[in-house]
Amino acid sequence: MSAEVPFSRPSAEAVSSSPRPSEYLSNASAQDDRPIRCAKFRQQELWAWKPVWTPRVIVIMYAIVAAIFIPLGIVVFIQSSRMESSSRFRYDNNGDCDIGELSSLSTEGNCVIKFNITRSVTAPSYFYYGLANFYQNARTYVTSRSDEQLRGQDNPDISTCEPLEKDDDGETLVPCGLVANSQFNDSFKMCFDADCDREVELNENGIAWDVDRETRFLGNNGSFSQEENERIRDEDFMVWMRTAAYRNWKKLYRIIQTDLEPGVYYVQIKSRFPVKSFDGQKFFFISETTWFGGPNRTMAIAYLVVGGVALMLSILILIRSRITPDLDLPPETTVQLDGLVAESELDKAPLITGERGERQA
Repeated sequence: MSAEVPFSRPSAEAVSSSPRPSEYLSNASAQDDRPIRCAKFRQQELWAWKPVWTPRVIVIMYAIVAAIFIPLGIVVFIQSSRMESSSRFRYDNNGDCDIGELSSLSTEGNCVIKFNITRSVTAPSYFYYGLANFYQNARTYVTSRSDEQLRGQDNPDISTCEPLEKDDDGETLVPCGLVANSQFNDSFKMCFDADCDREVELNENGIAWDVDRETRFLGNNGSFSQEENERIRDEDFMVWMRTAAYRNWKKLYRIIQTDLEPGVYYVQIKSRFPVKSFDGQKFFFISETTWFGGPNRTMAIAYLVVGGVALMLSILILIRSRITPDLDLPPETTVQLDGLVAESELDKAPLITGERGERQA
């Protein structure tokens, strides 16, 4: 049995306060009298350009890409071939520079490498050292550092230096971490003669990035010793702390400020960094740069491949469009069907004219 709902008649005041139907009509007419905004943005009538991807347009675009990349690749390849970039001179297996296993960290080997320069090299040129099979990108290795400590902040967080935060006496290492405490420490001296009576000028200033010198490696913490601050501010240290992405890499050692004429040169090396424990190898390079950087045949080959693929695609599409010419019809071309006349649905639709909201047939 359903419950009865009591009914109450509305009071006279409530009835008198409710809007009349005529008021609704007057409000609607007032809204209709508002001016219609016909701005092009509101009516979506702004100018627009929509490309039509016909085979002709695609062939032209691919041809332009090929015309840019193929000559650029040829120029870069020729410049890379002409640049005096010494092939890697390996020295860890050369006489006294072979210092053996990791257990002999205090061992220092001395050797002299003789090499030829076949053409004039204009200053500045660059002297690099390189390591092979050294994984600076290993996760445990690359994260073992404290950037706060390197910036000279007070009470830096050294937990990120794990597993090399403190020394055997429990003192905090400055700088701490695996990267900072495995720095490459071989030294090089380039000379005009075997006895090194005449040295080639090697400049150690400017080998690190400006952002490293000015922001990331400030040191100057009062709790650090002078030696610790000087090491953090050392540009060789800054270069080493920029970890490499691959297992075979090179880093800038010095800038050669002297023009190098064709002839024989010598490099005296003090070898201290052991590499046999991880089957590594040590090298040095001498290289110059041009408008696109150092010698880089990989970039030249990439340009040639992109340009060659674009040229091949343009030729294939051109041949295809000639075999089937209907593919290259312009968008306004229409095909007339004999005996068939289609009436557009828009022709059947009533027209809207007159005042707002009035429809006329």
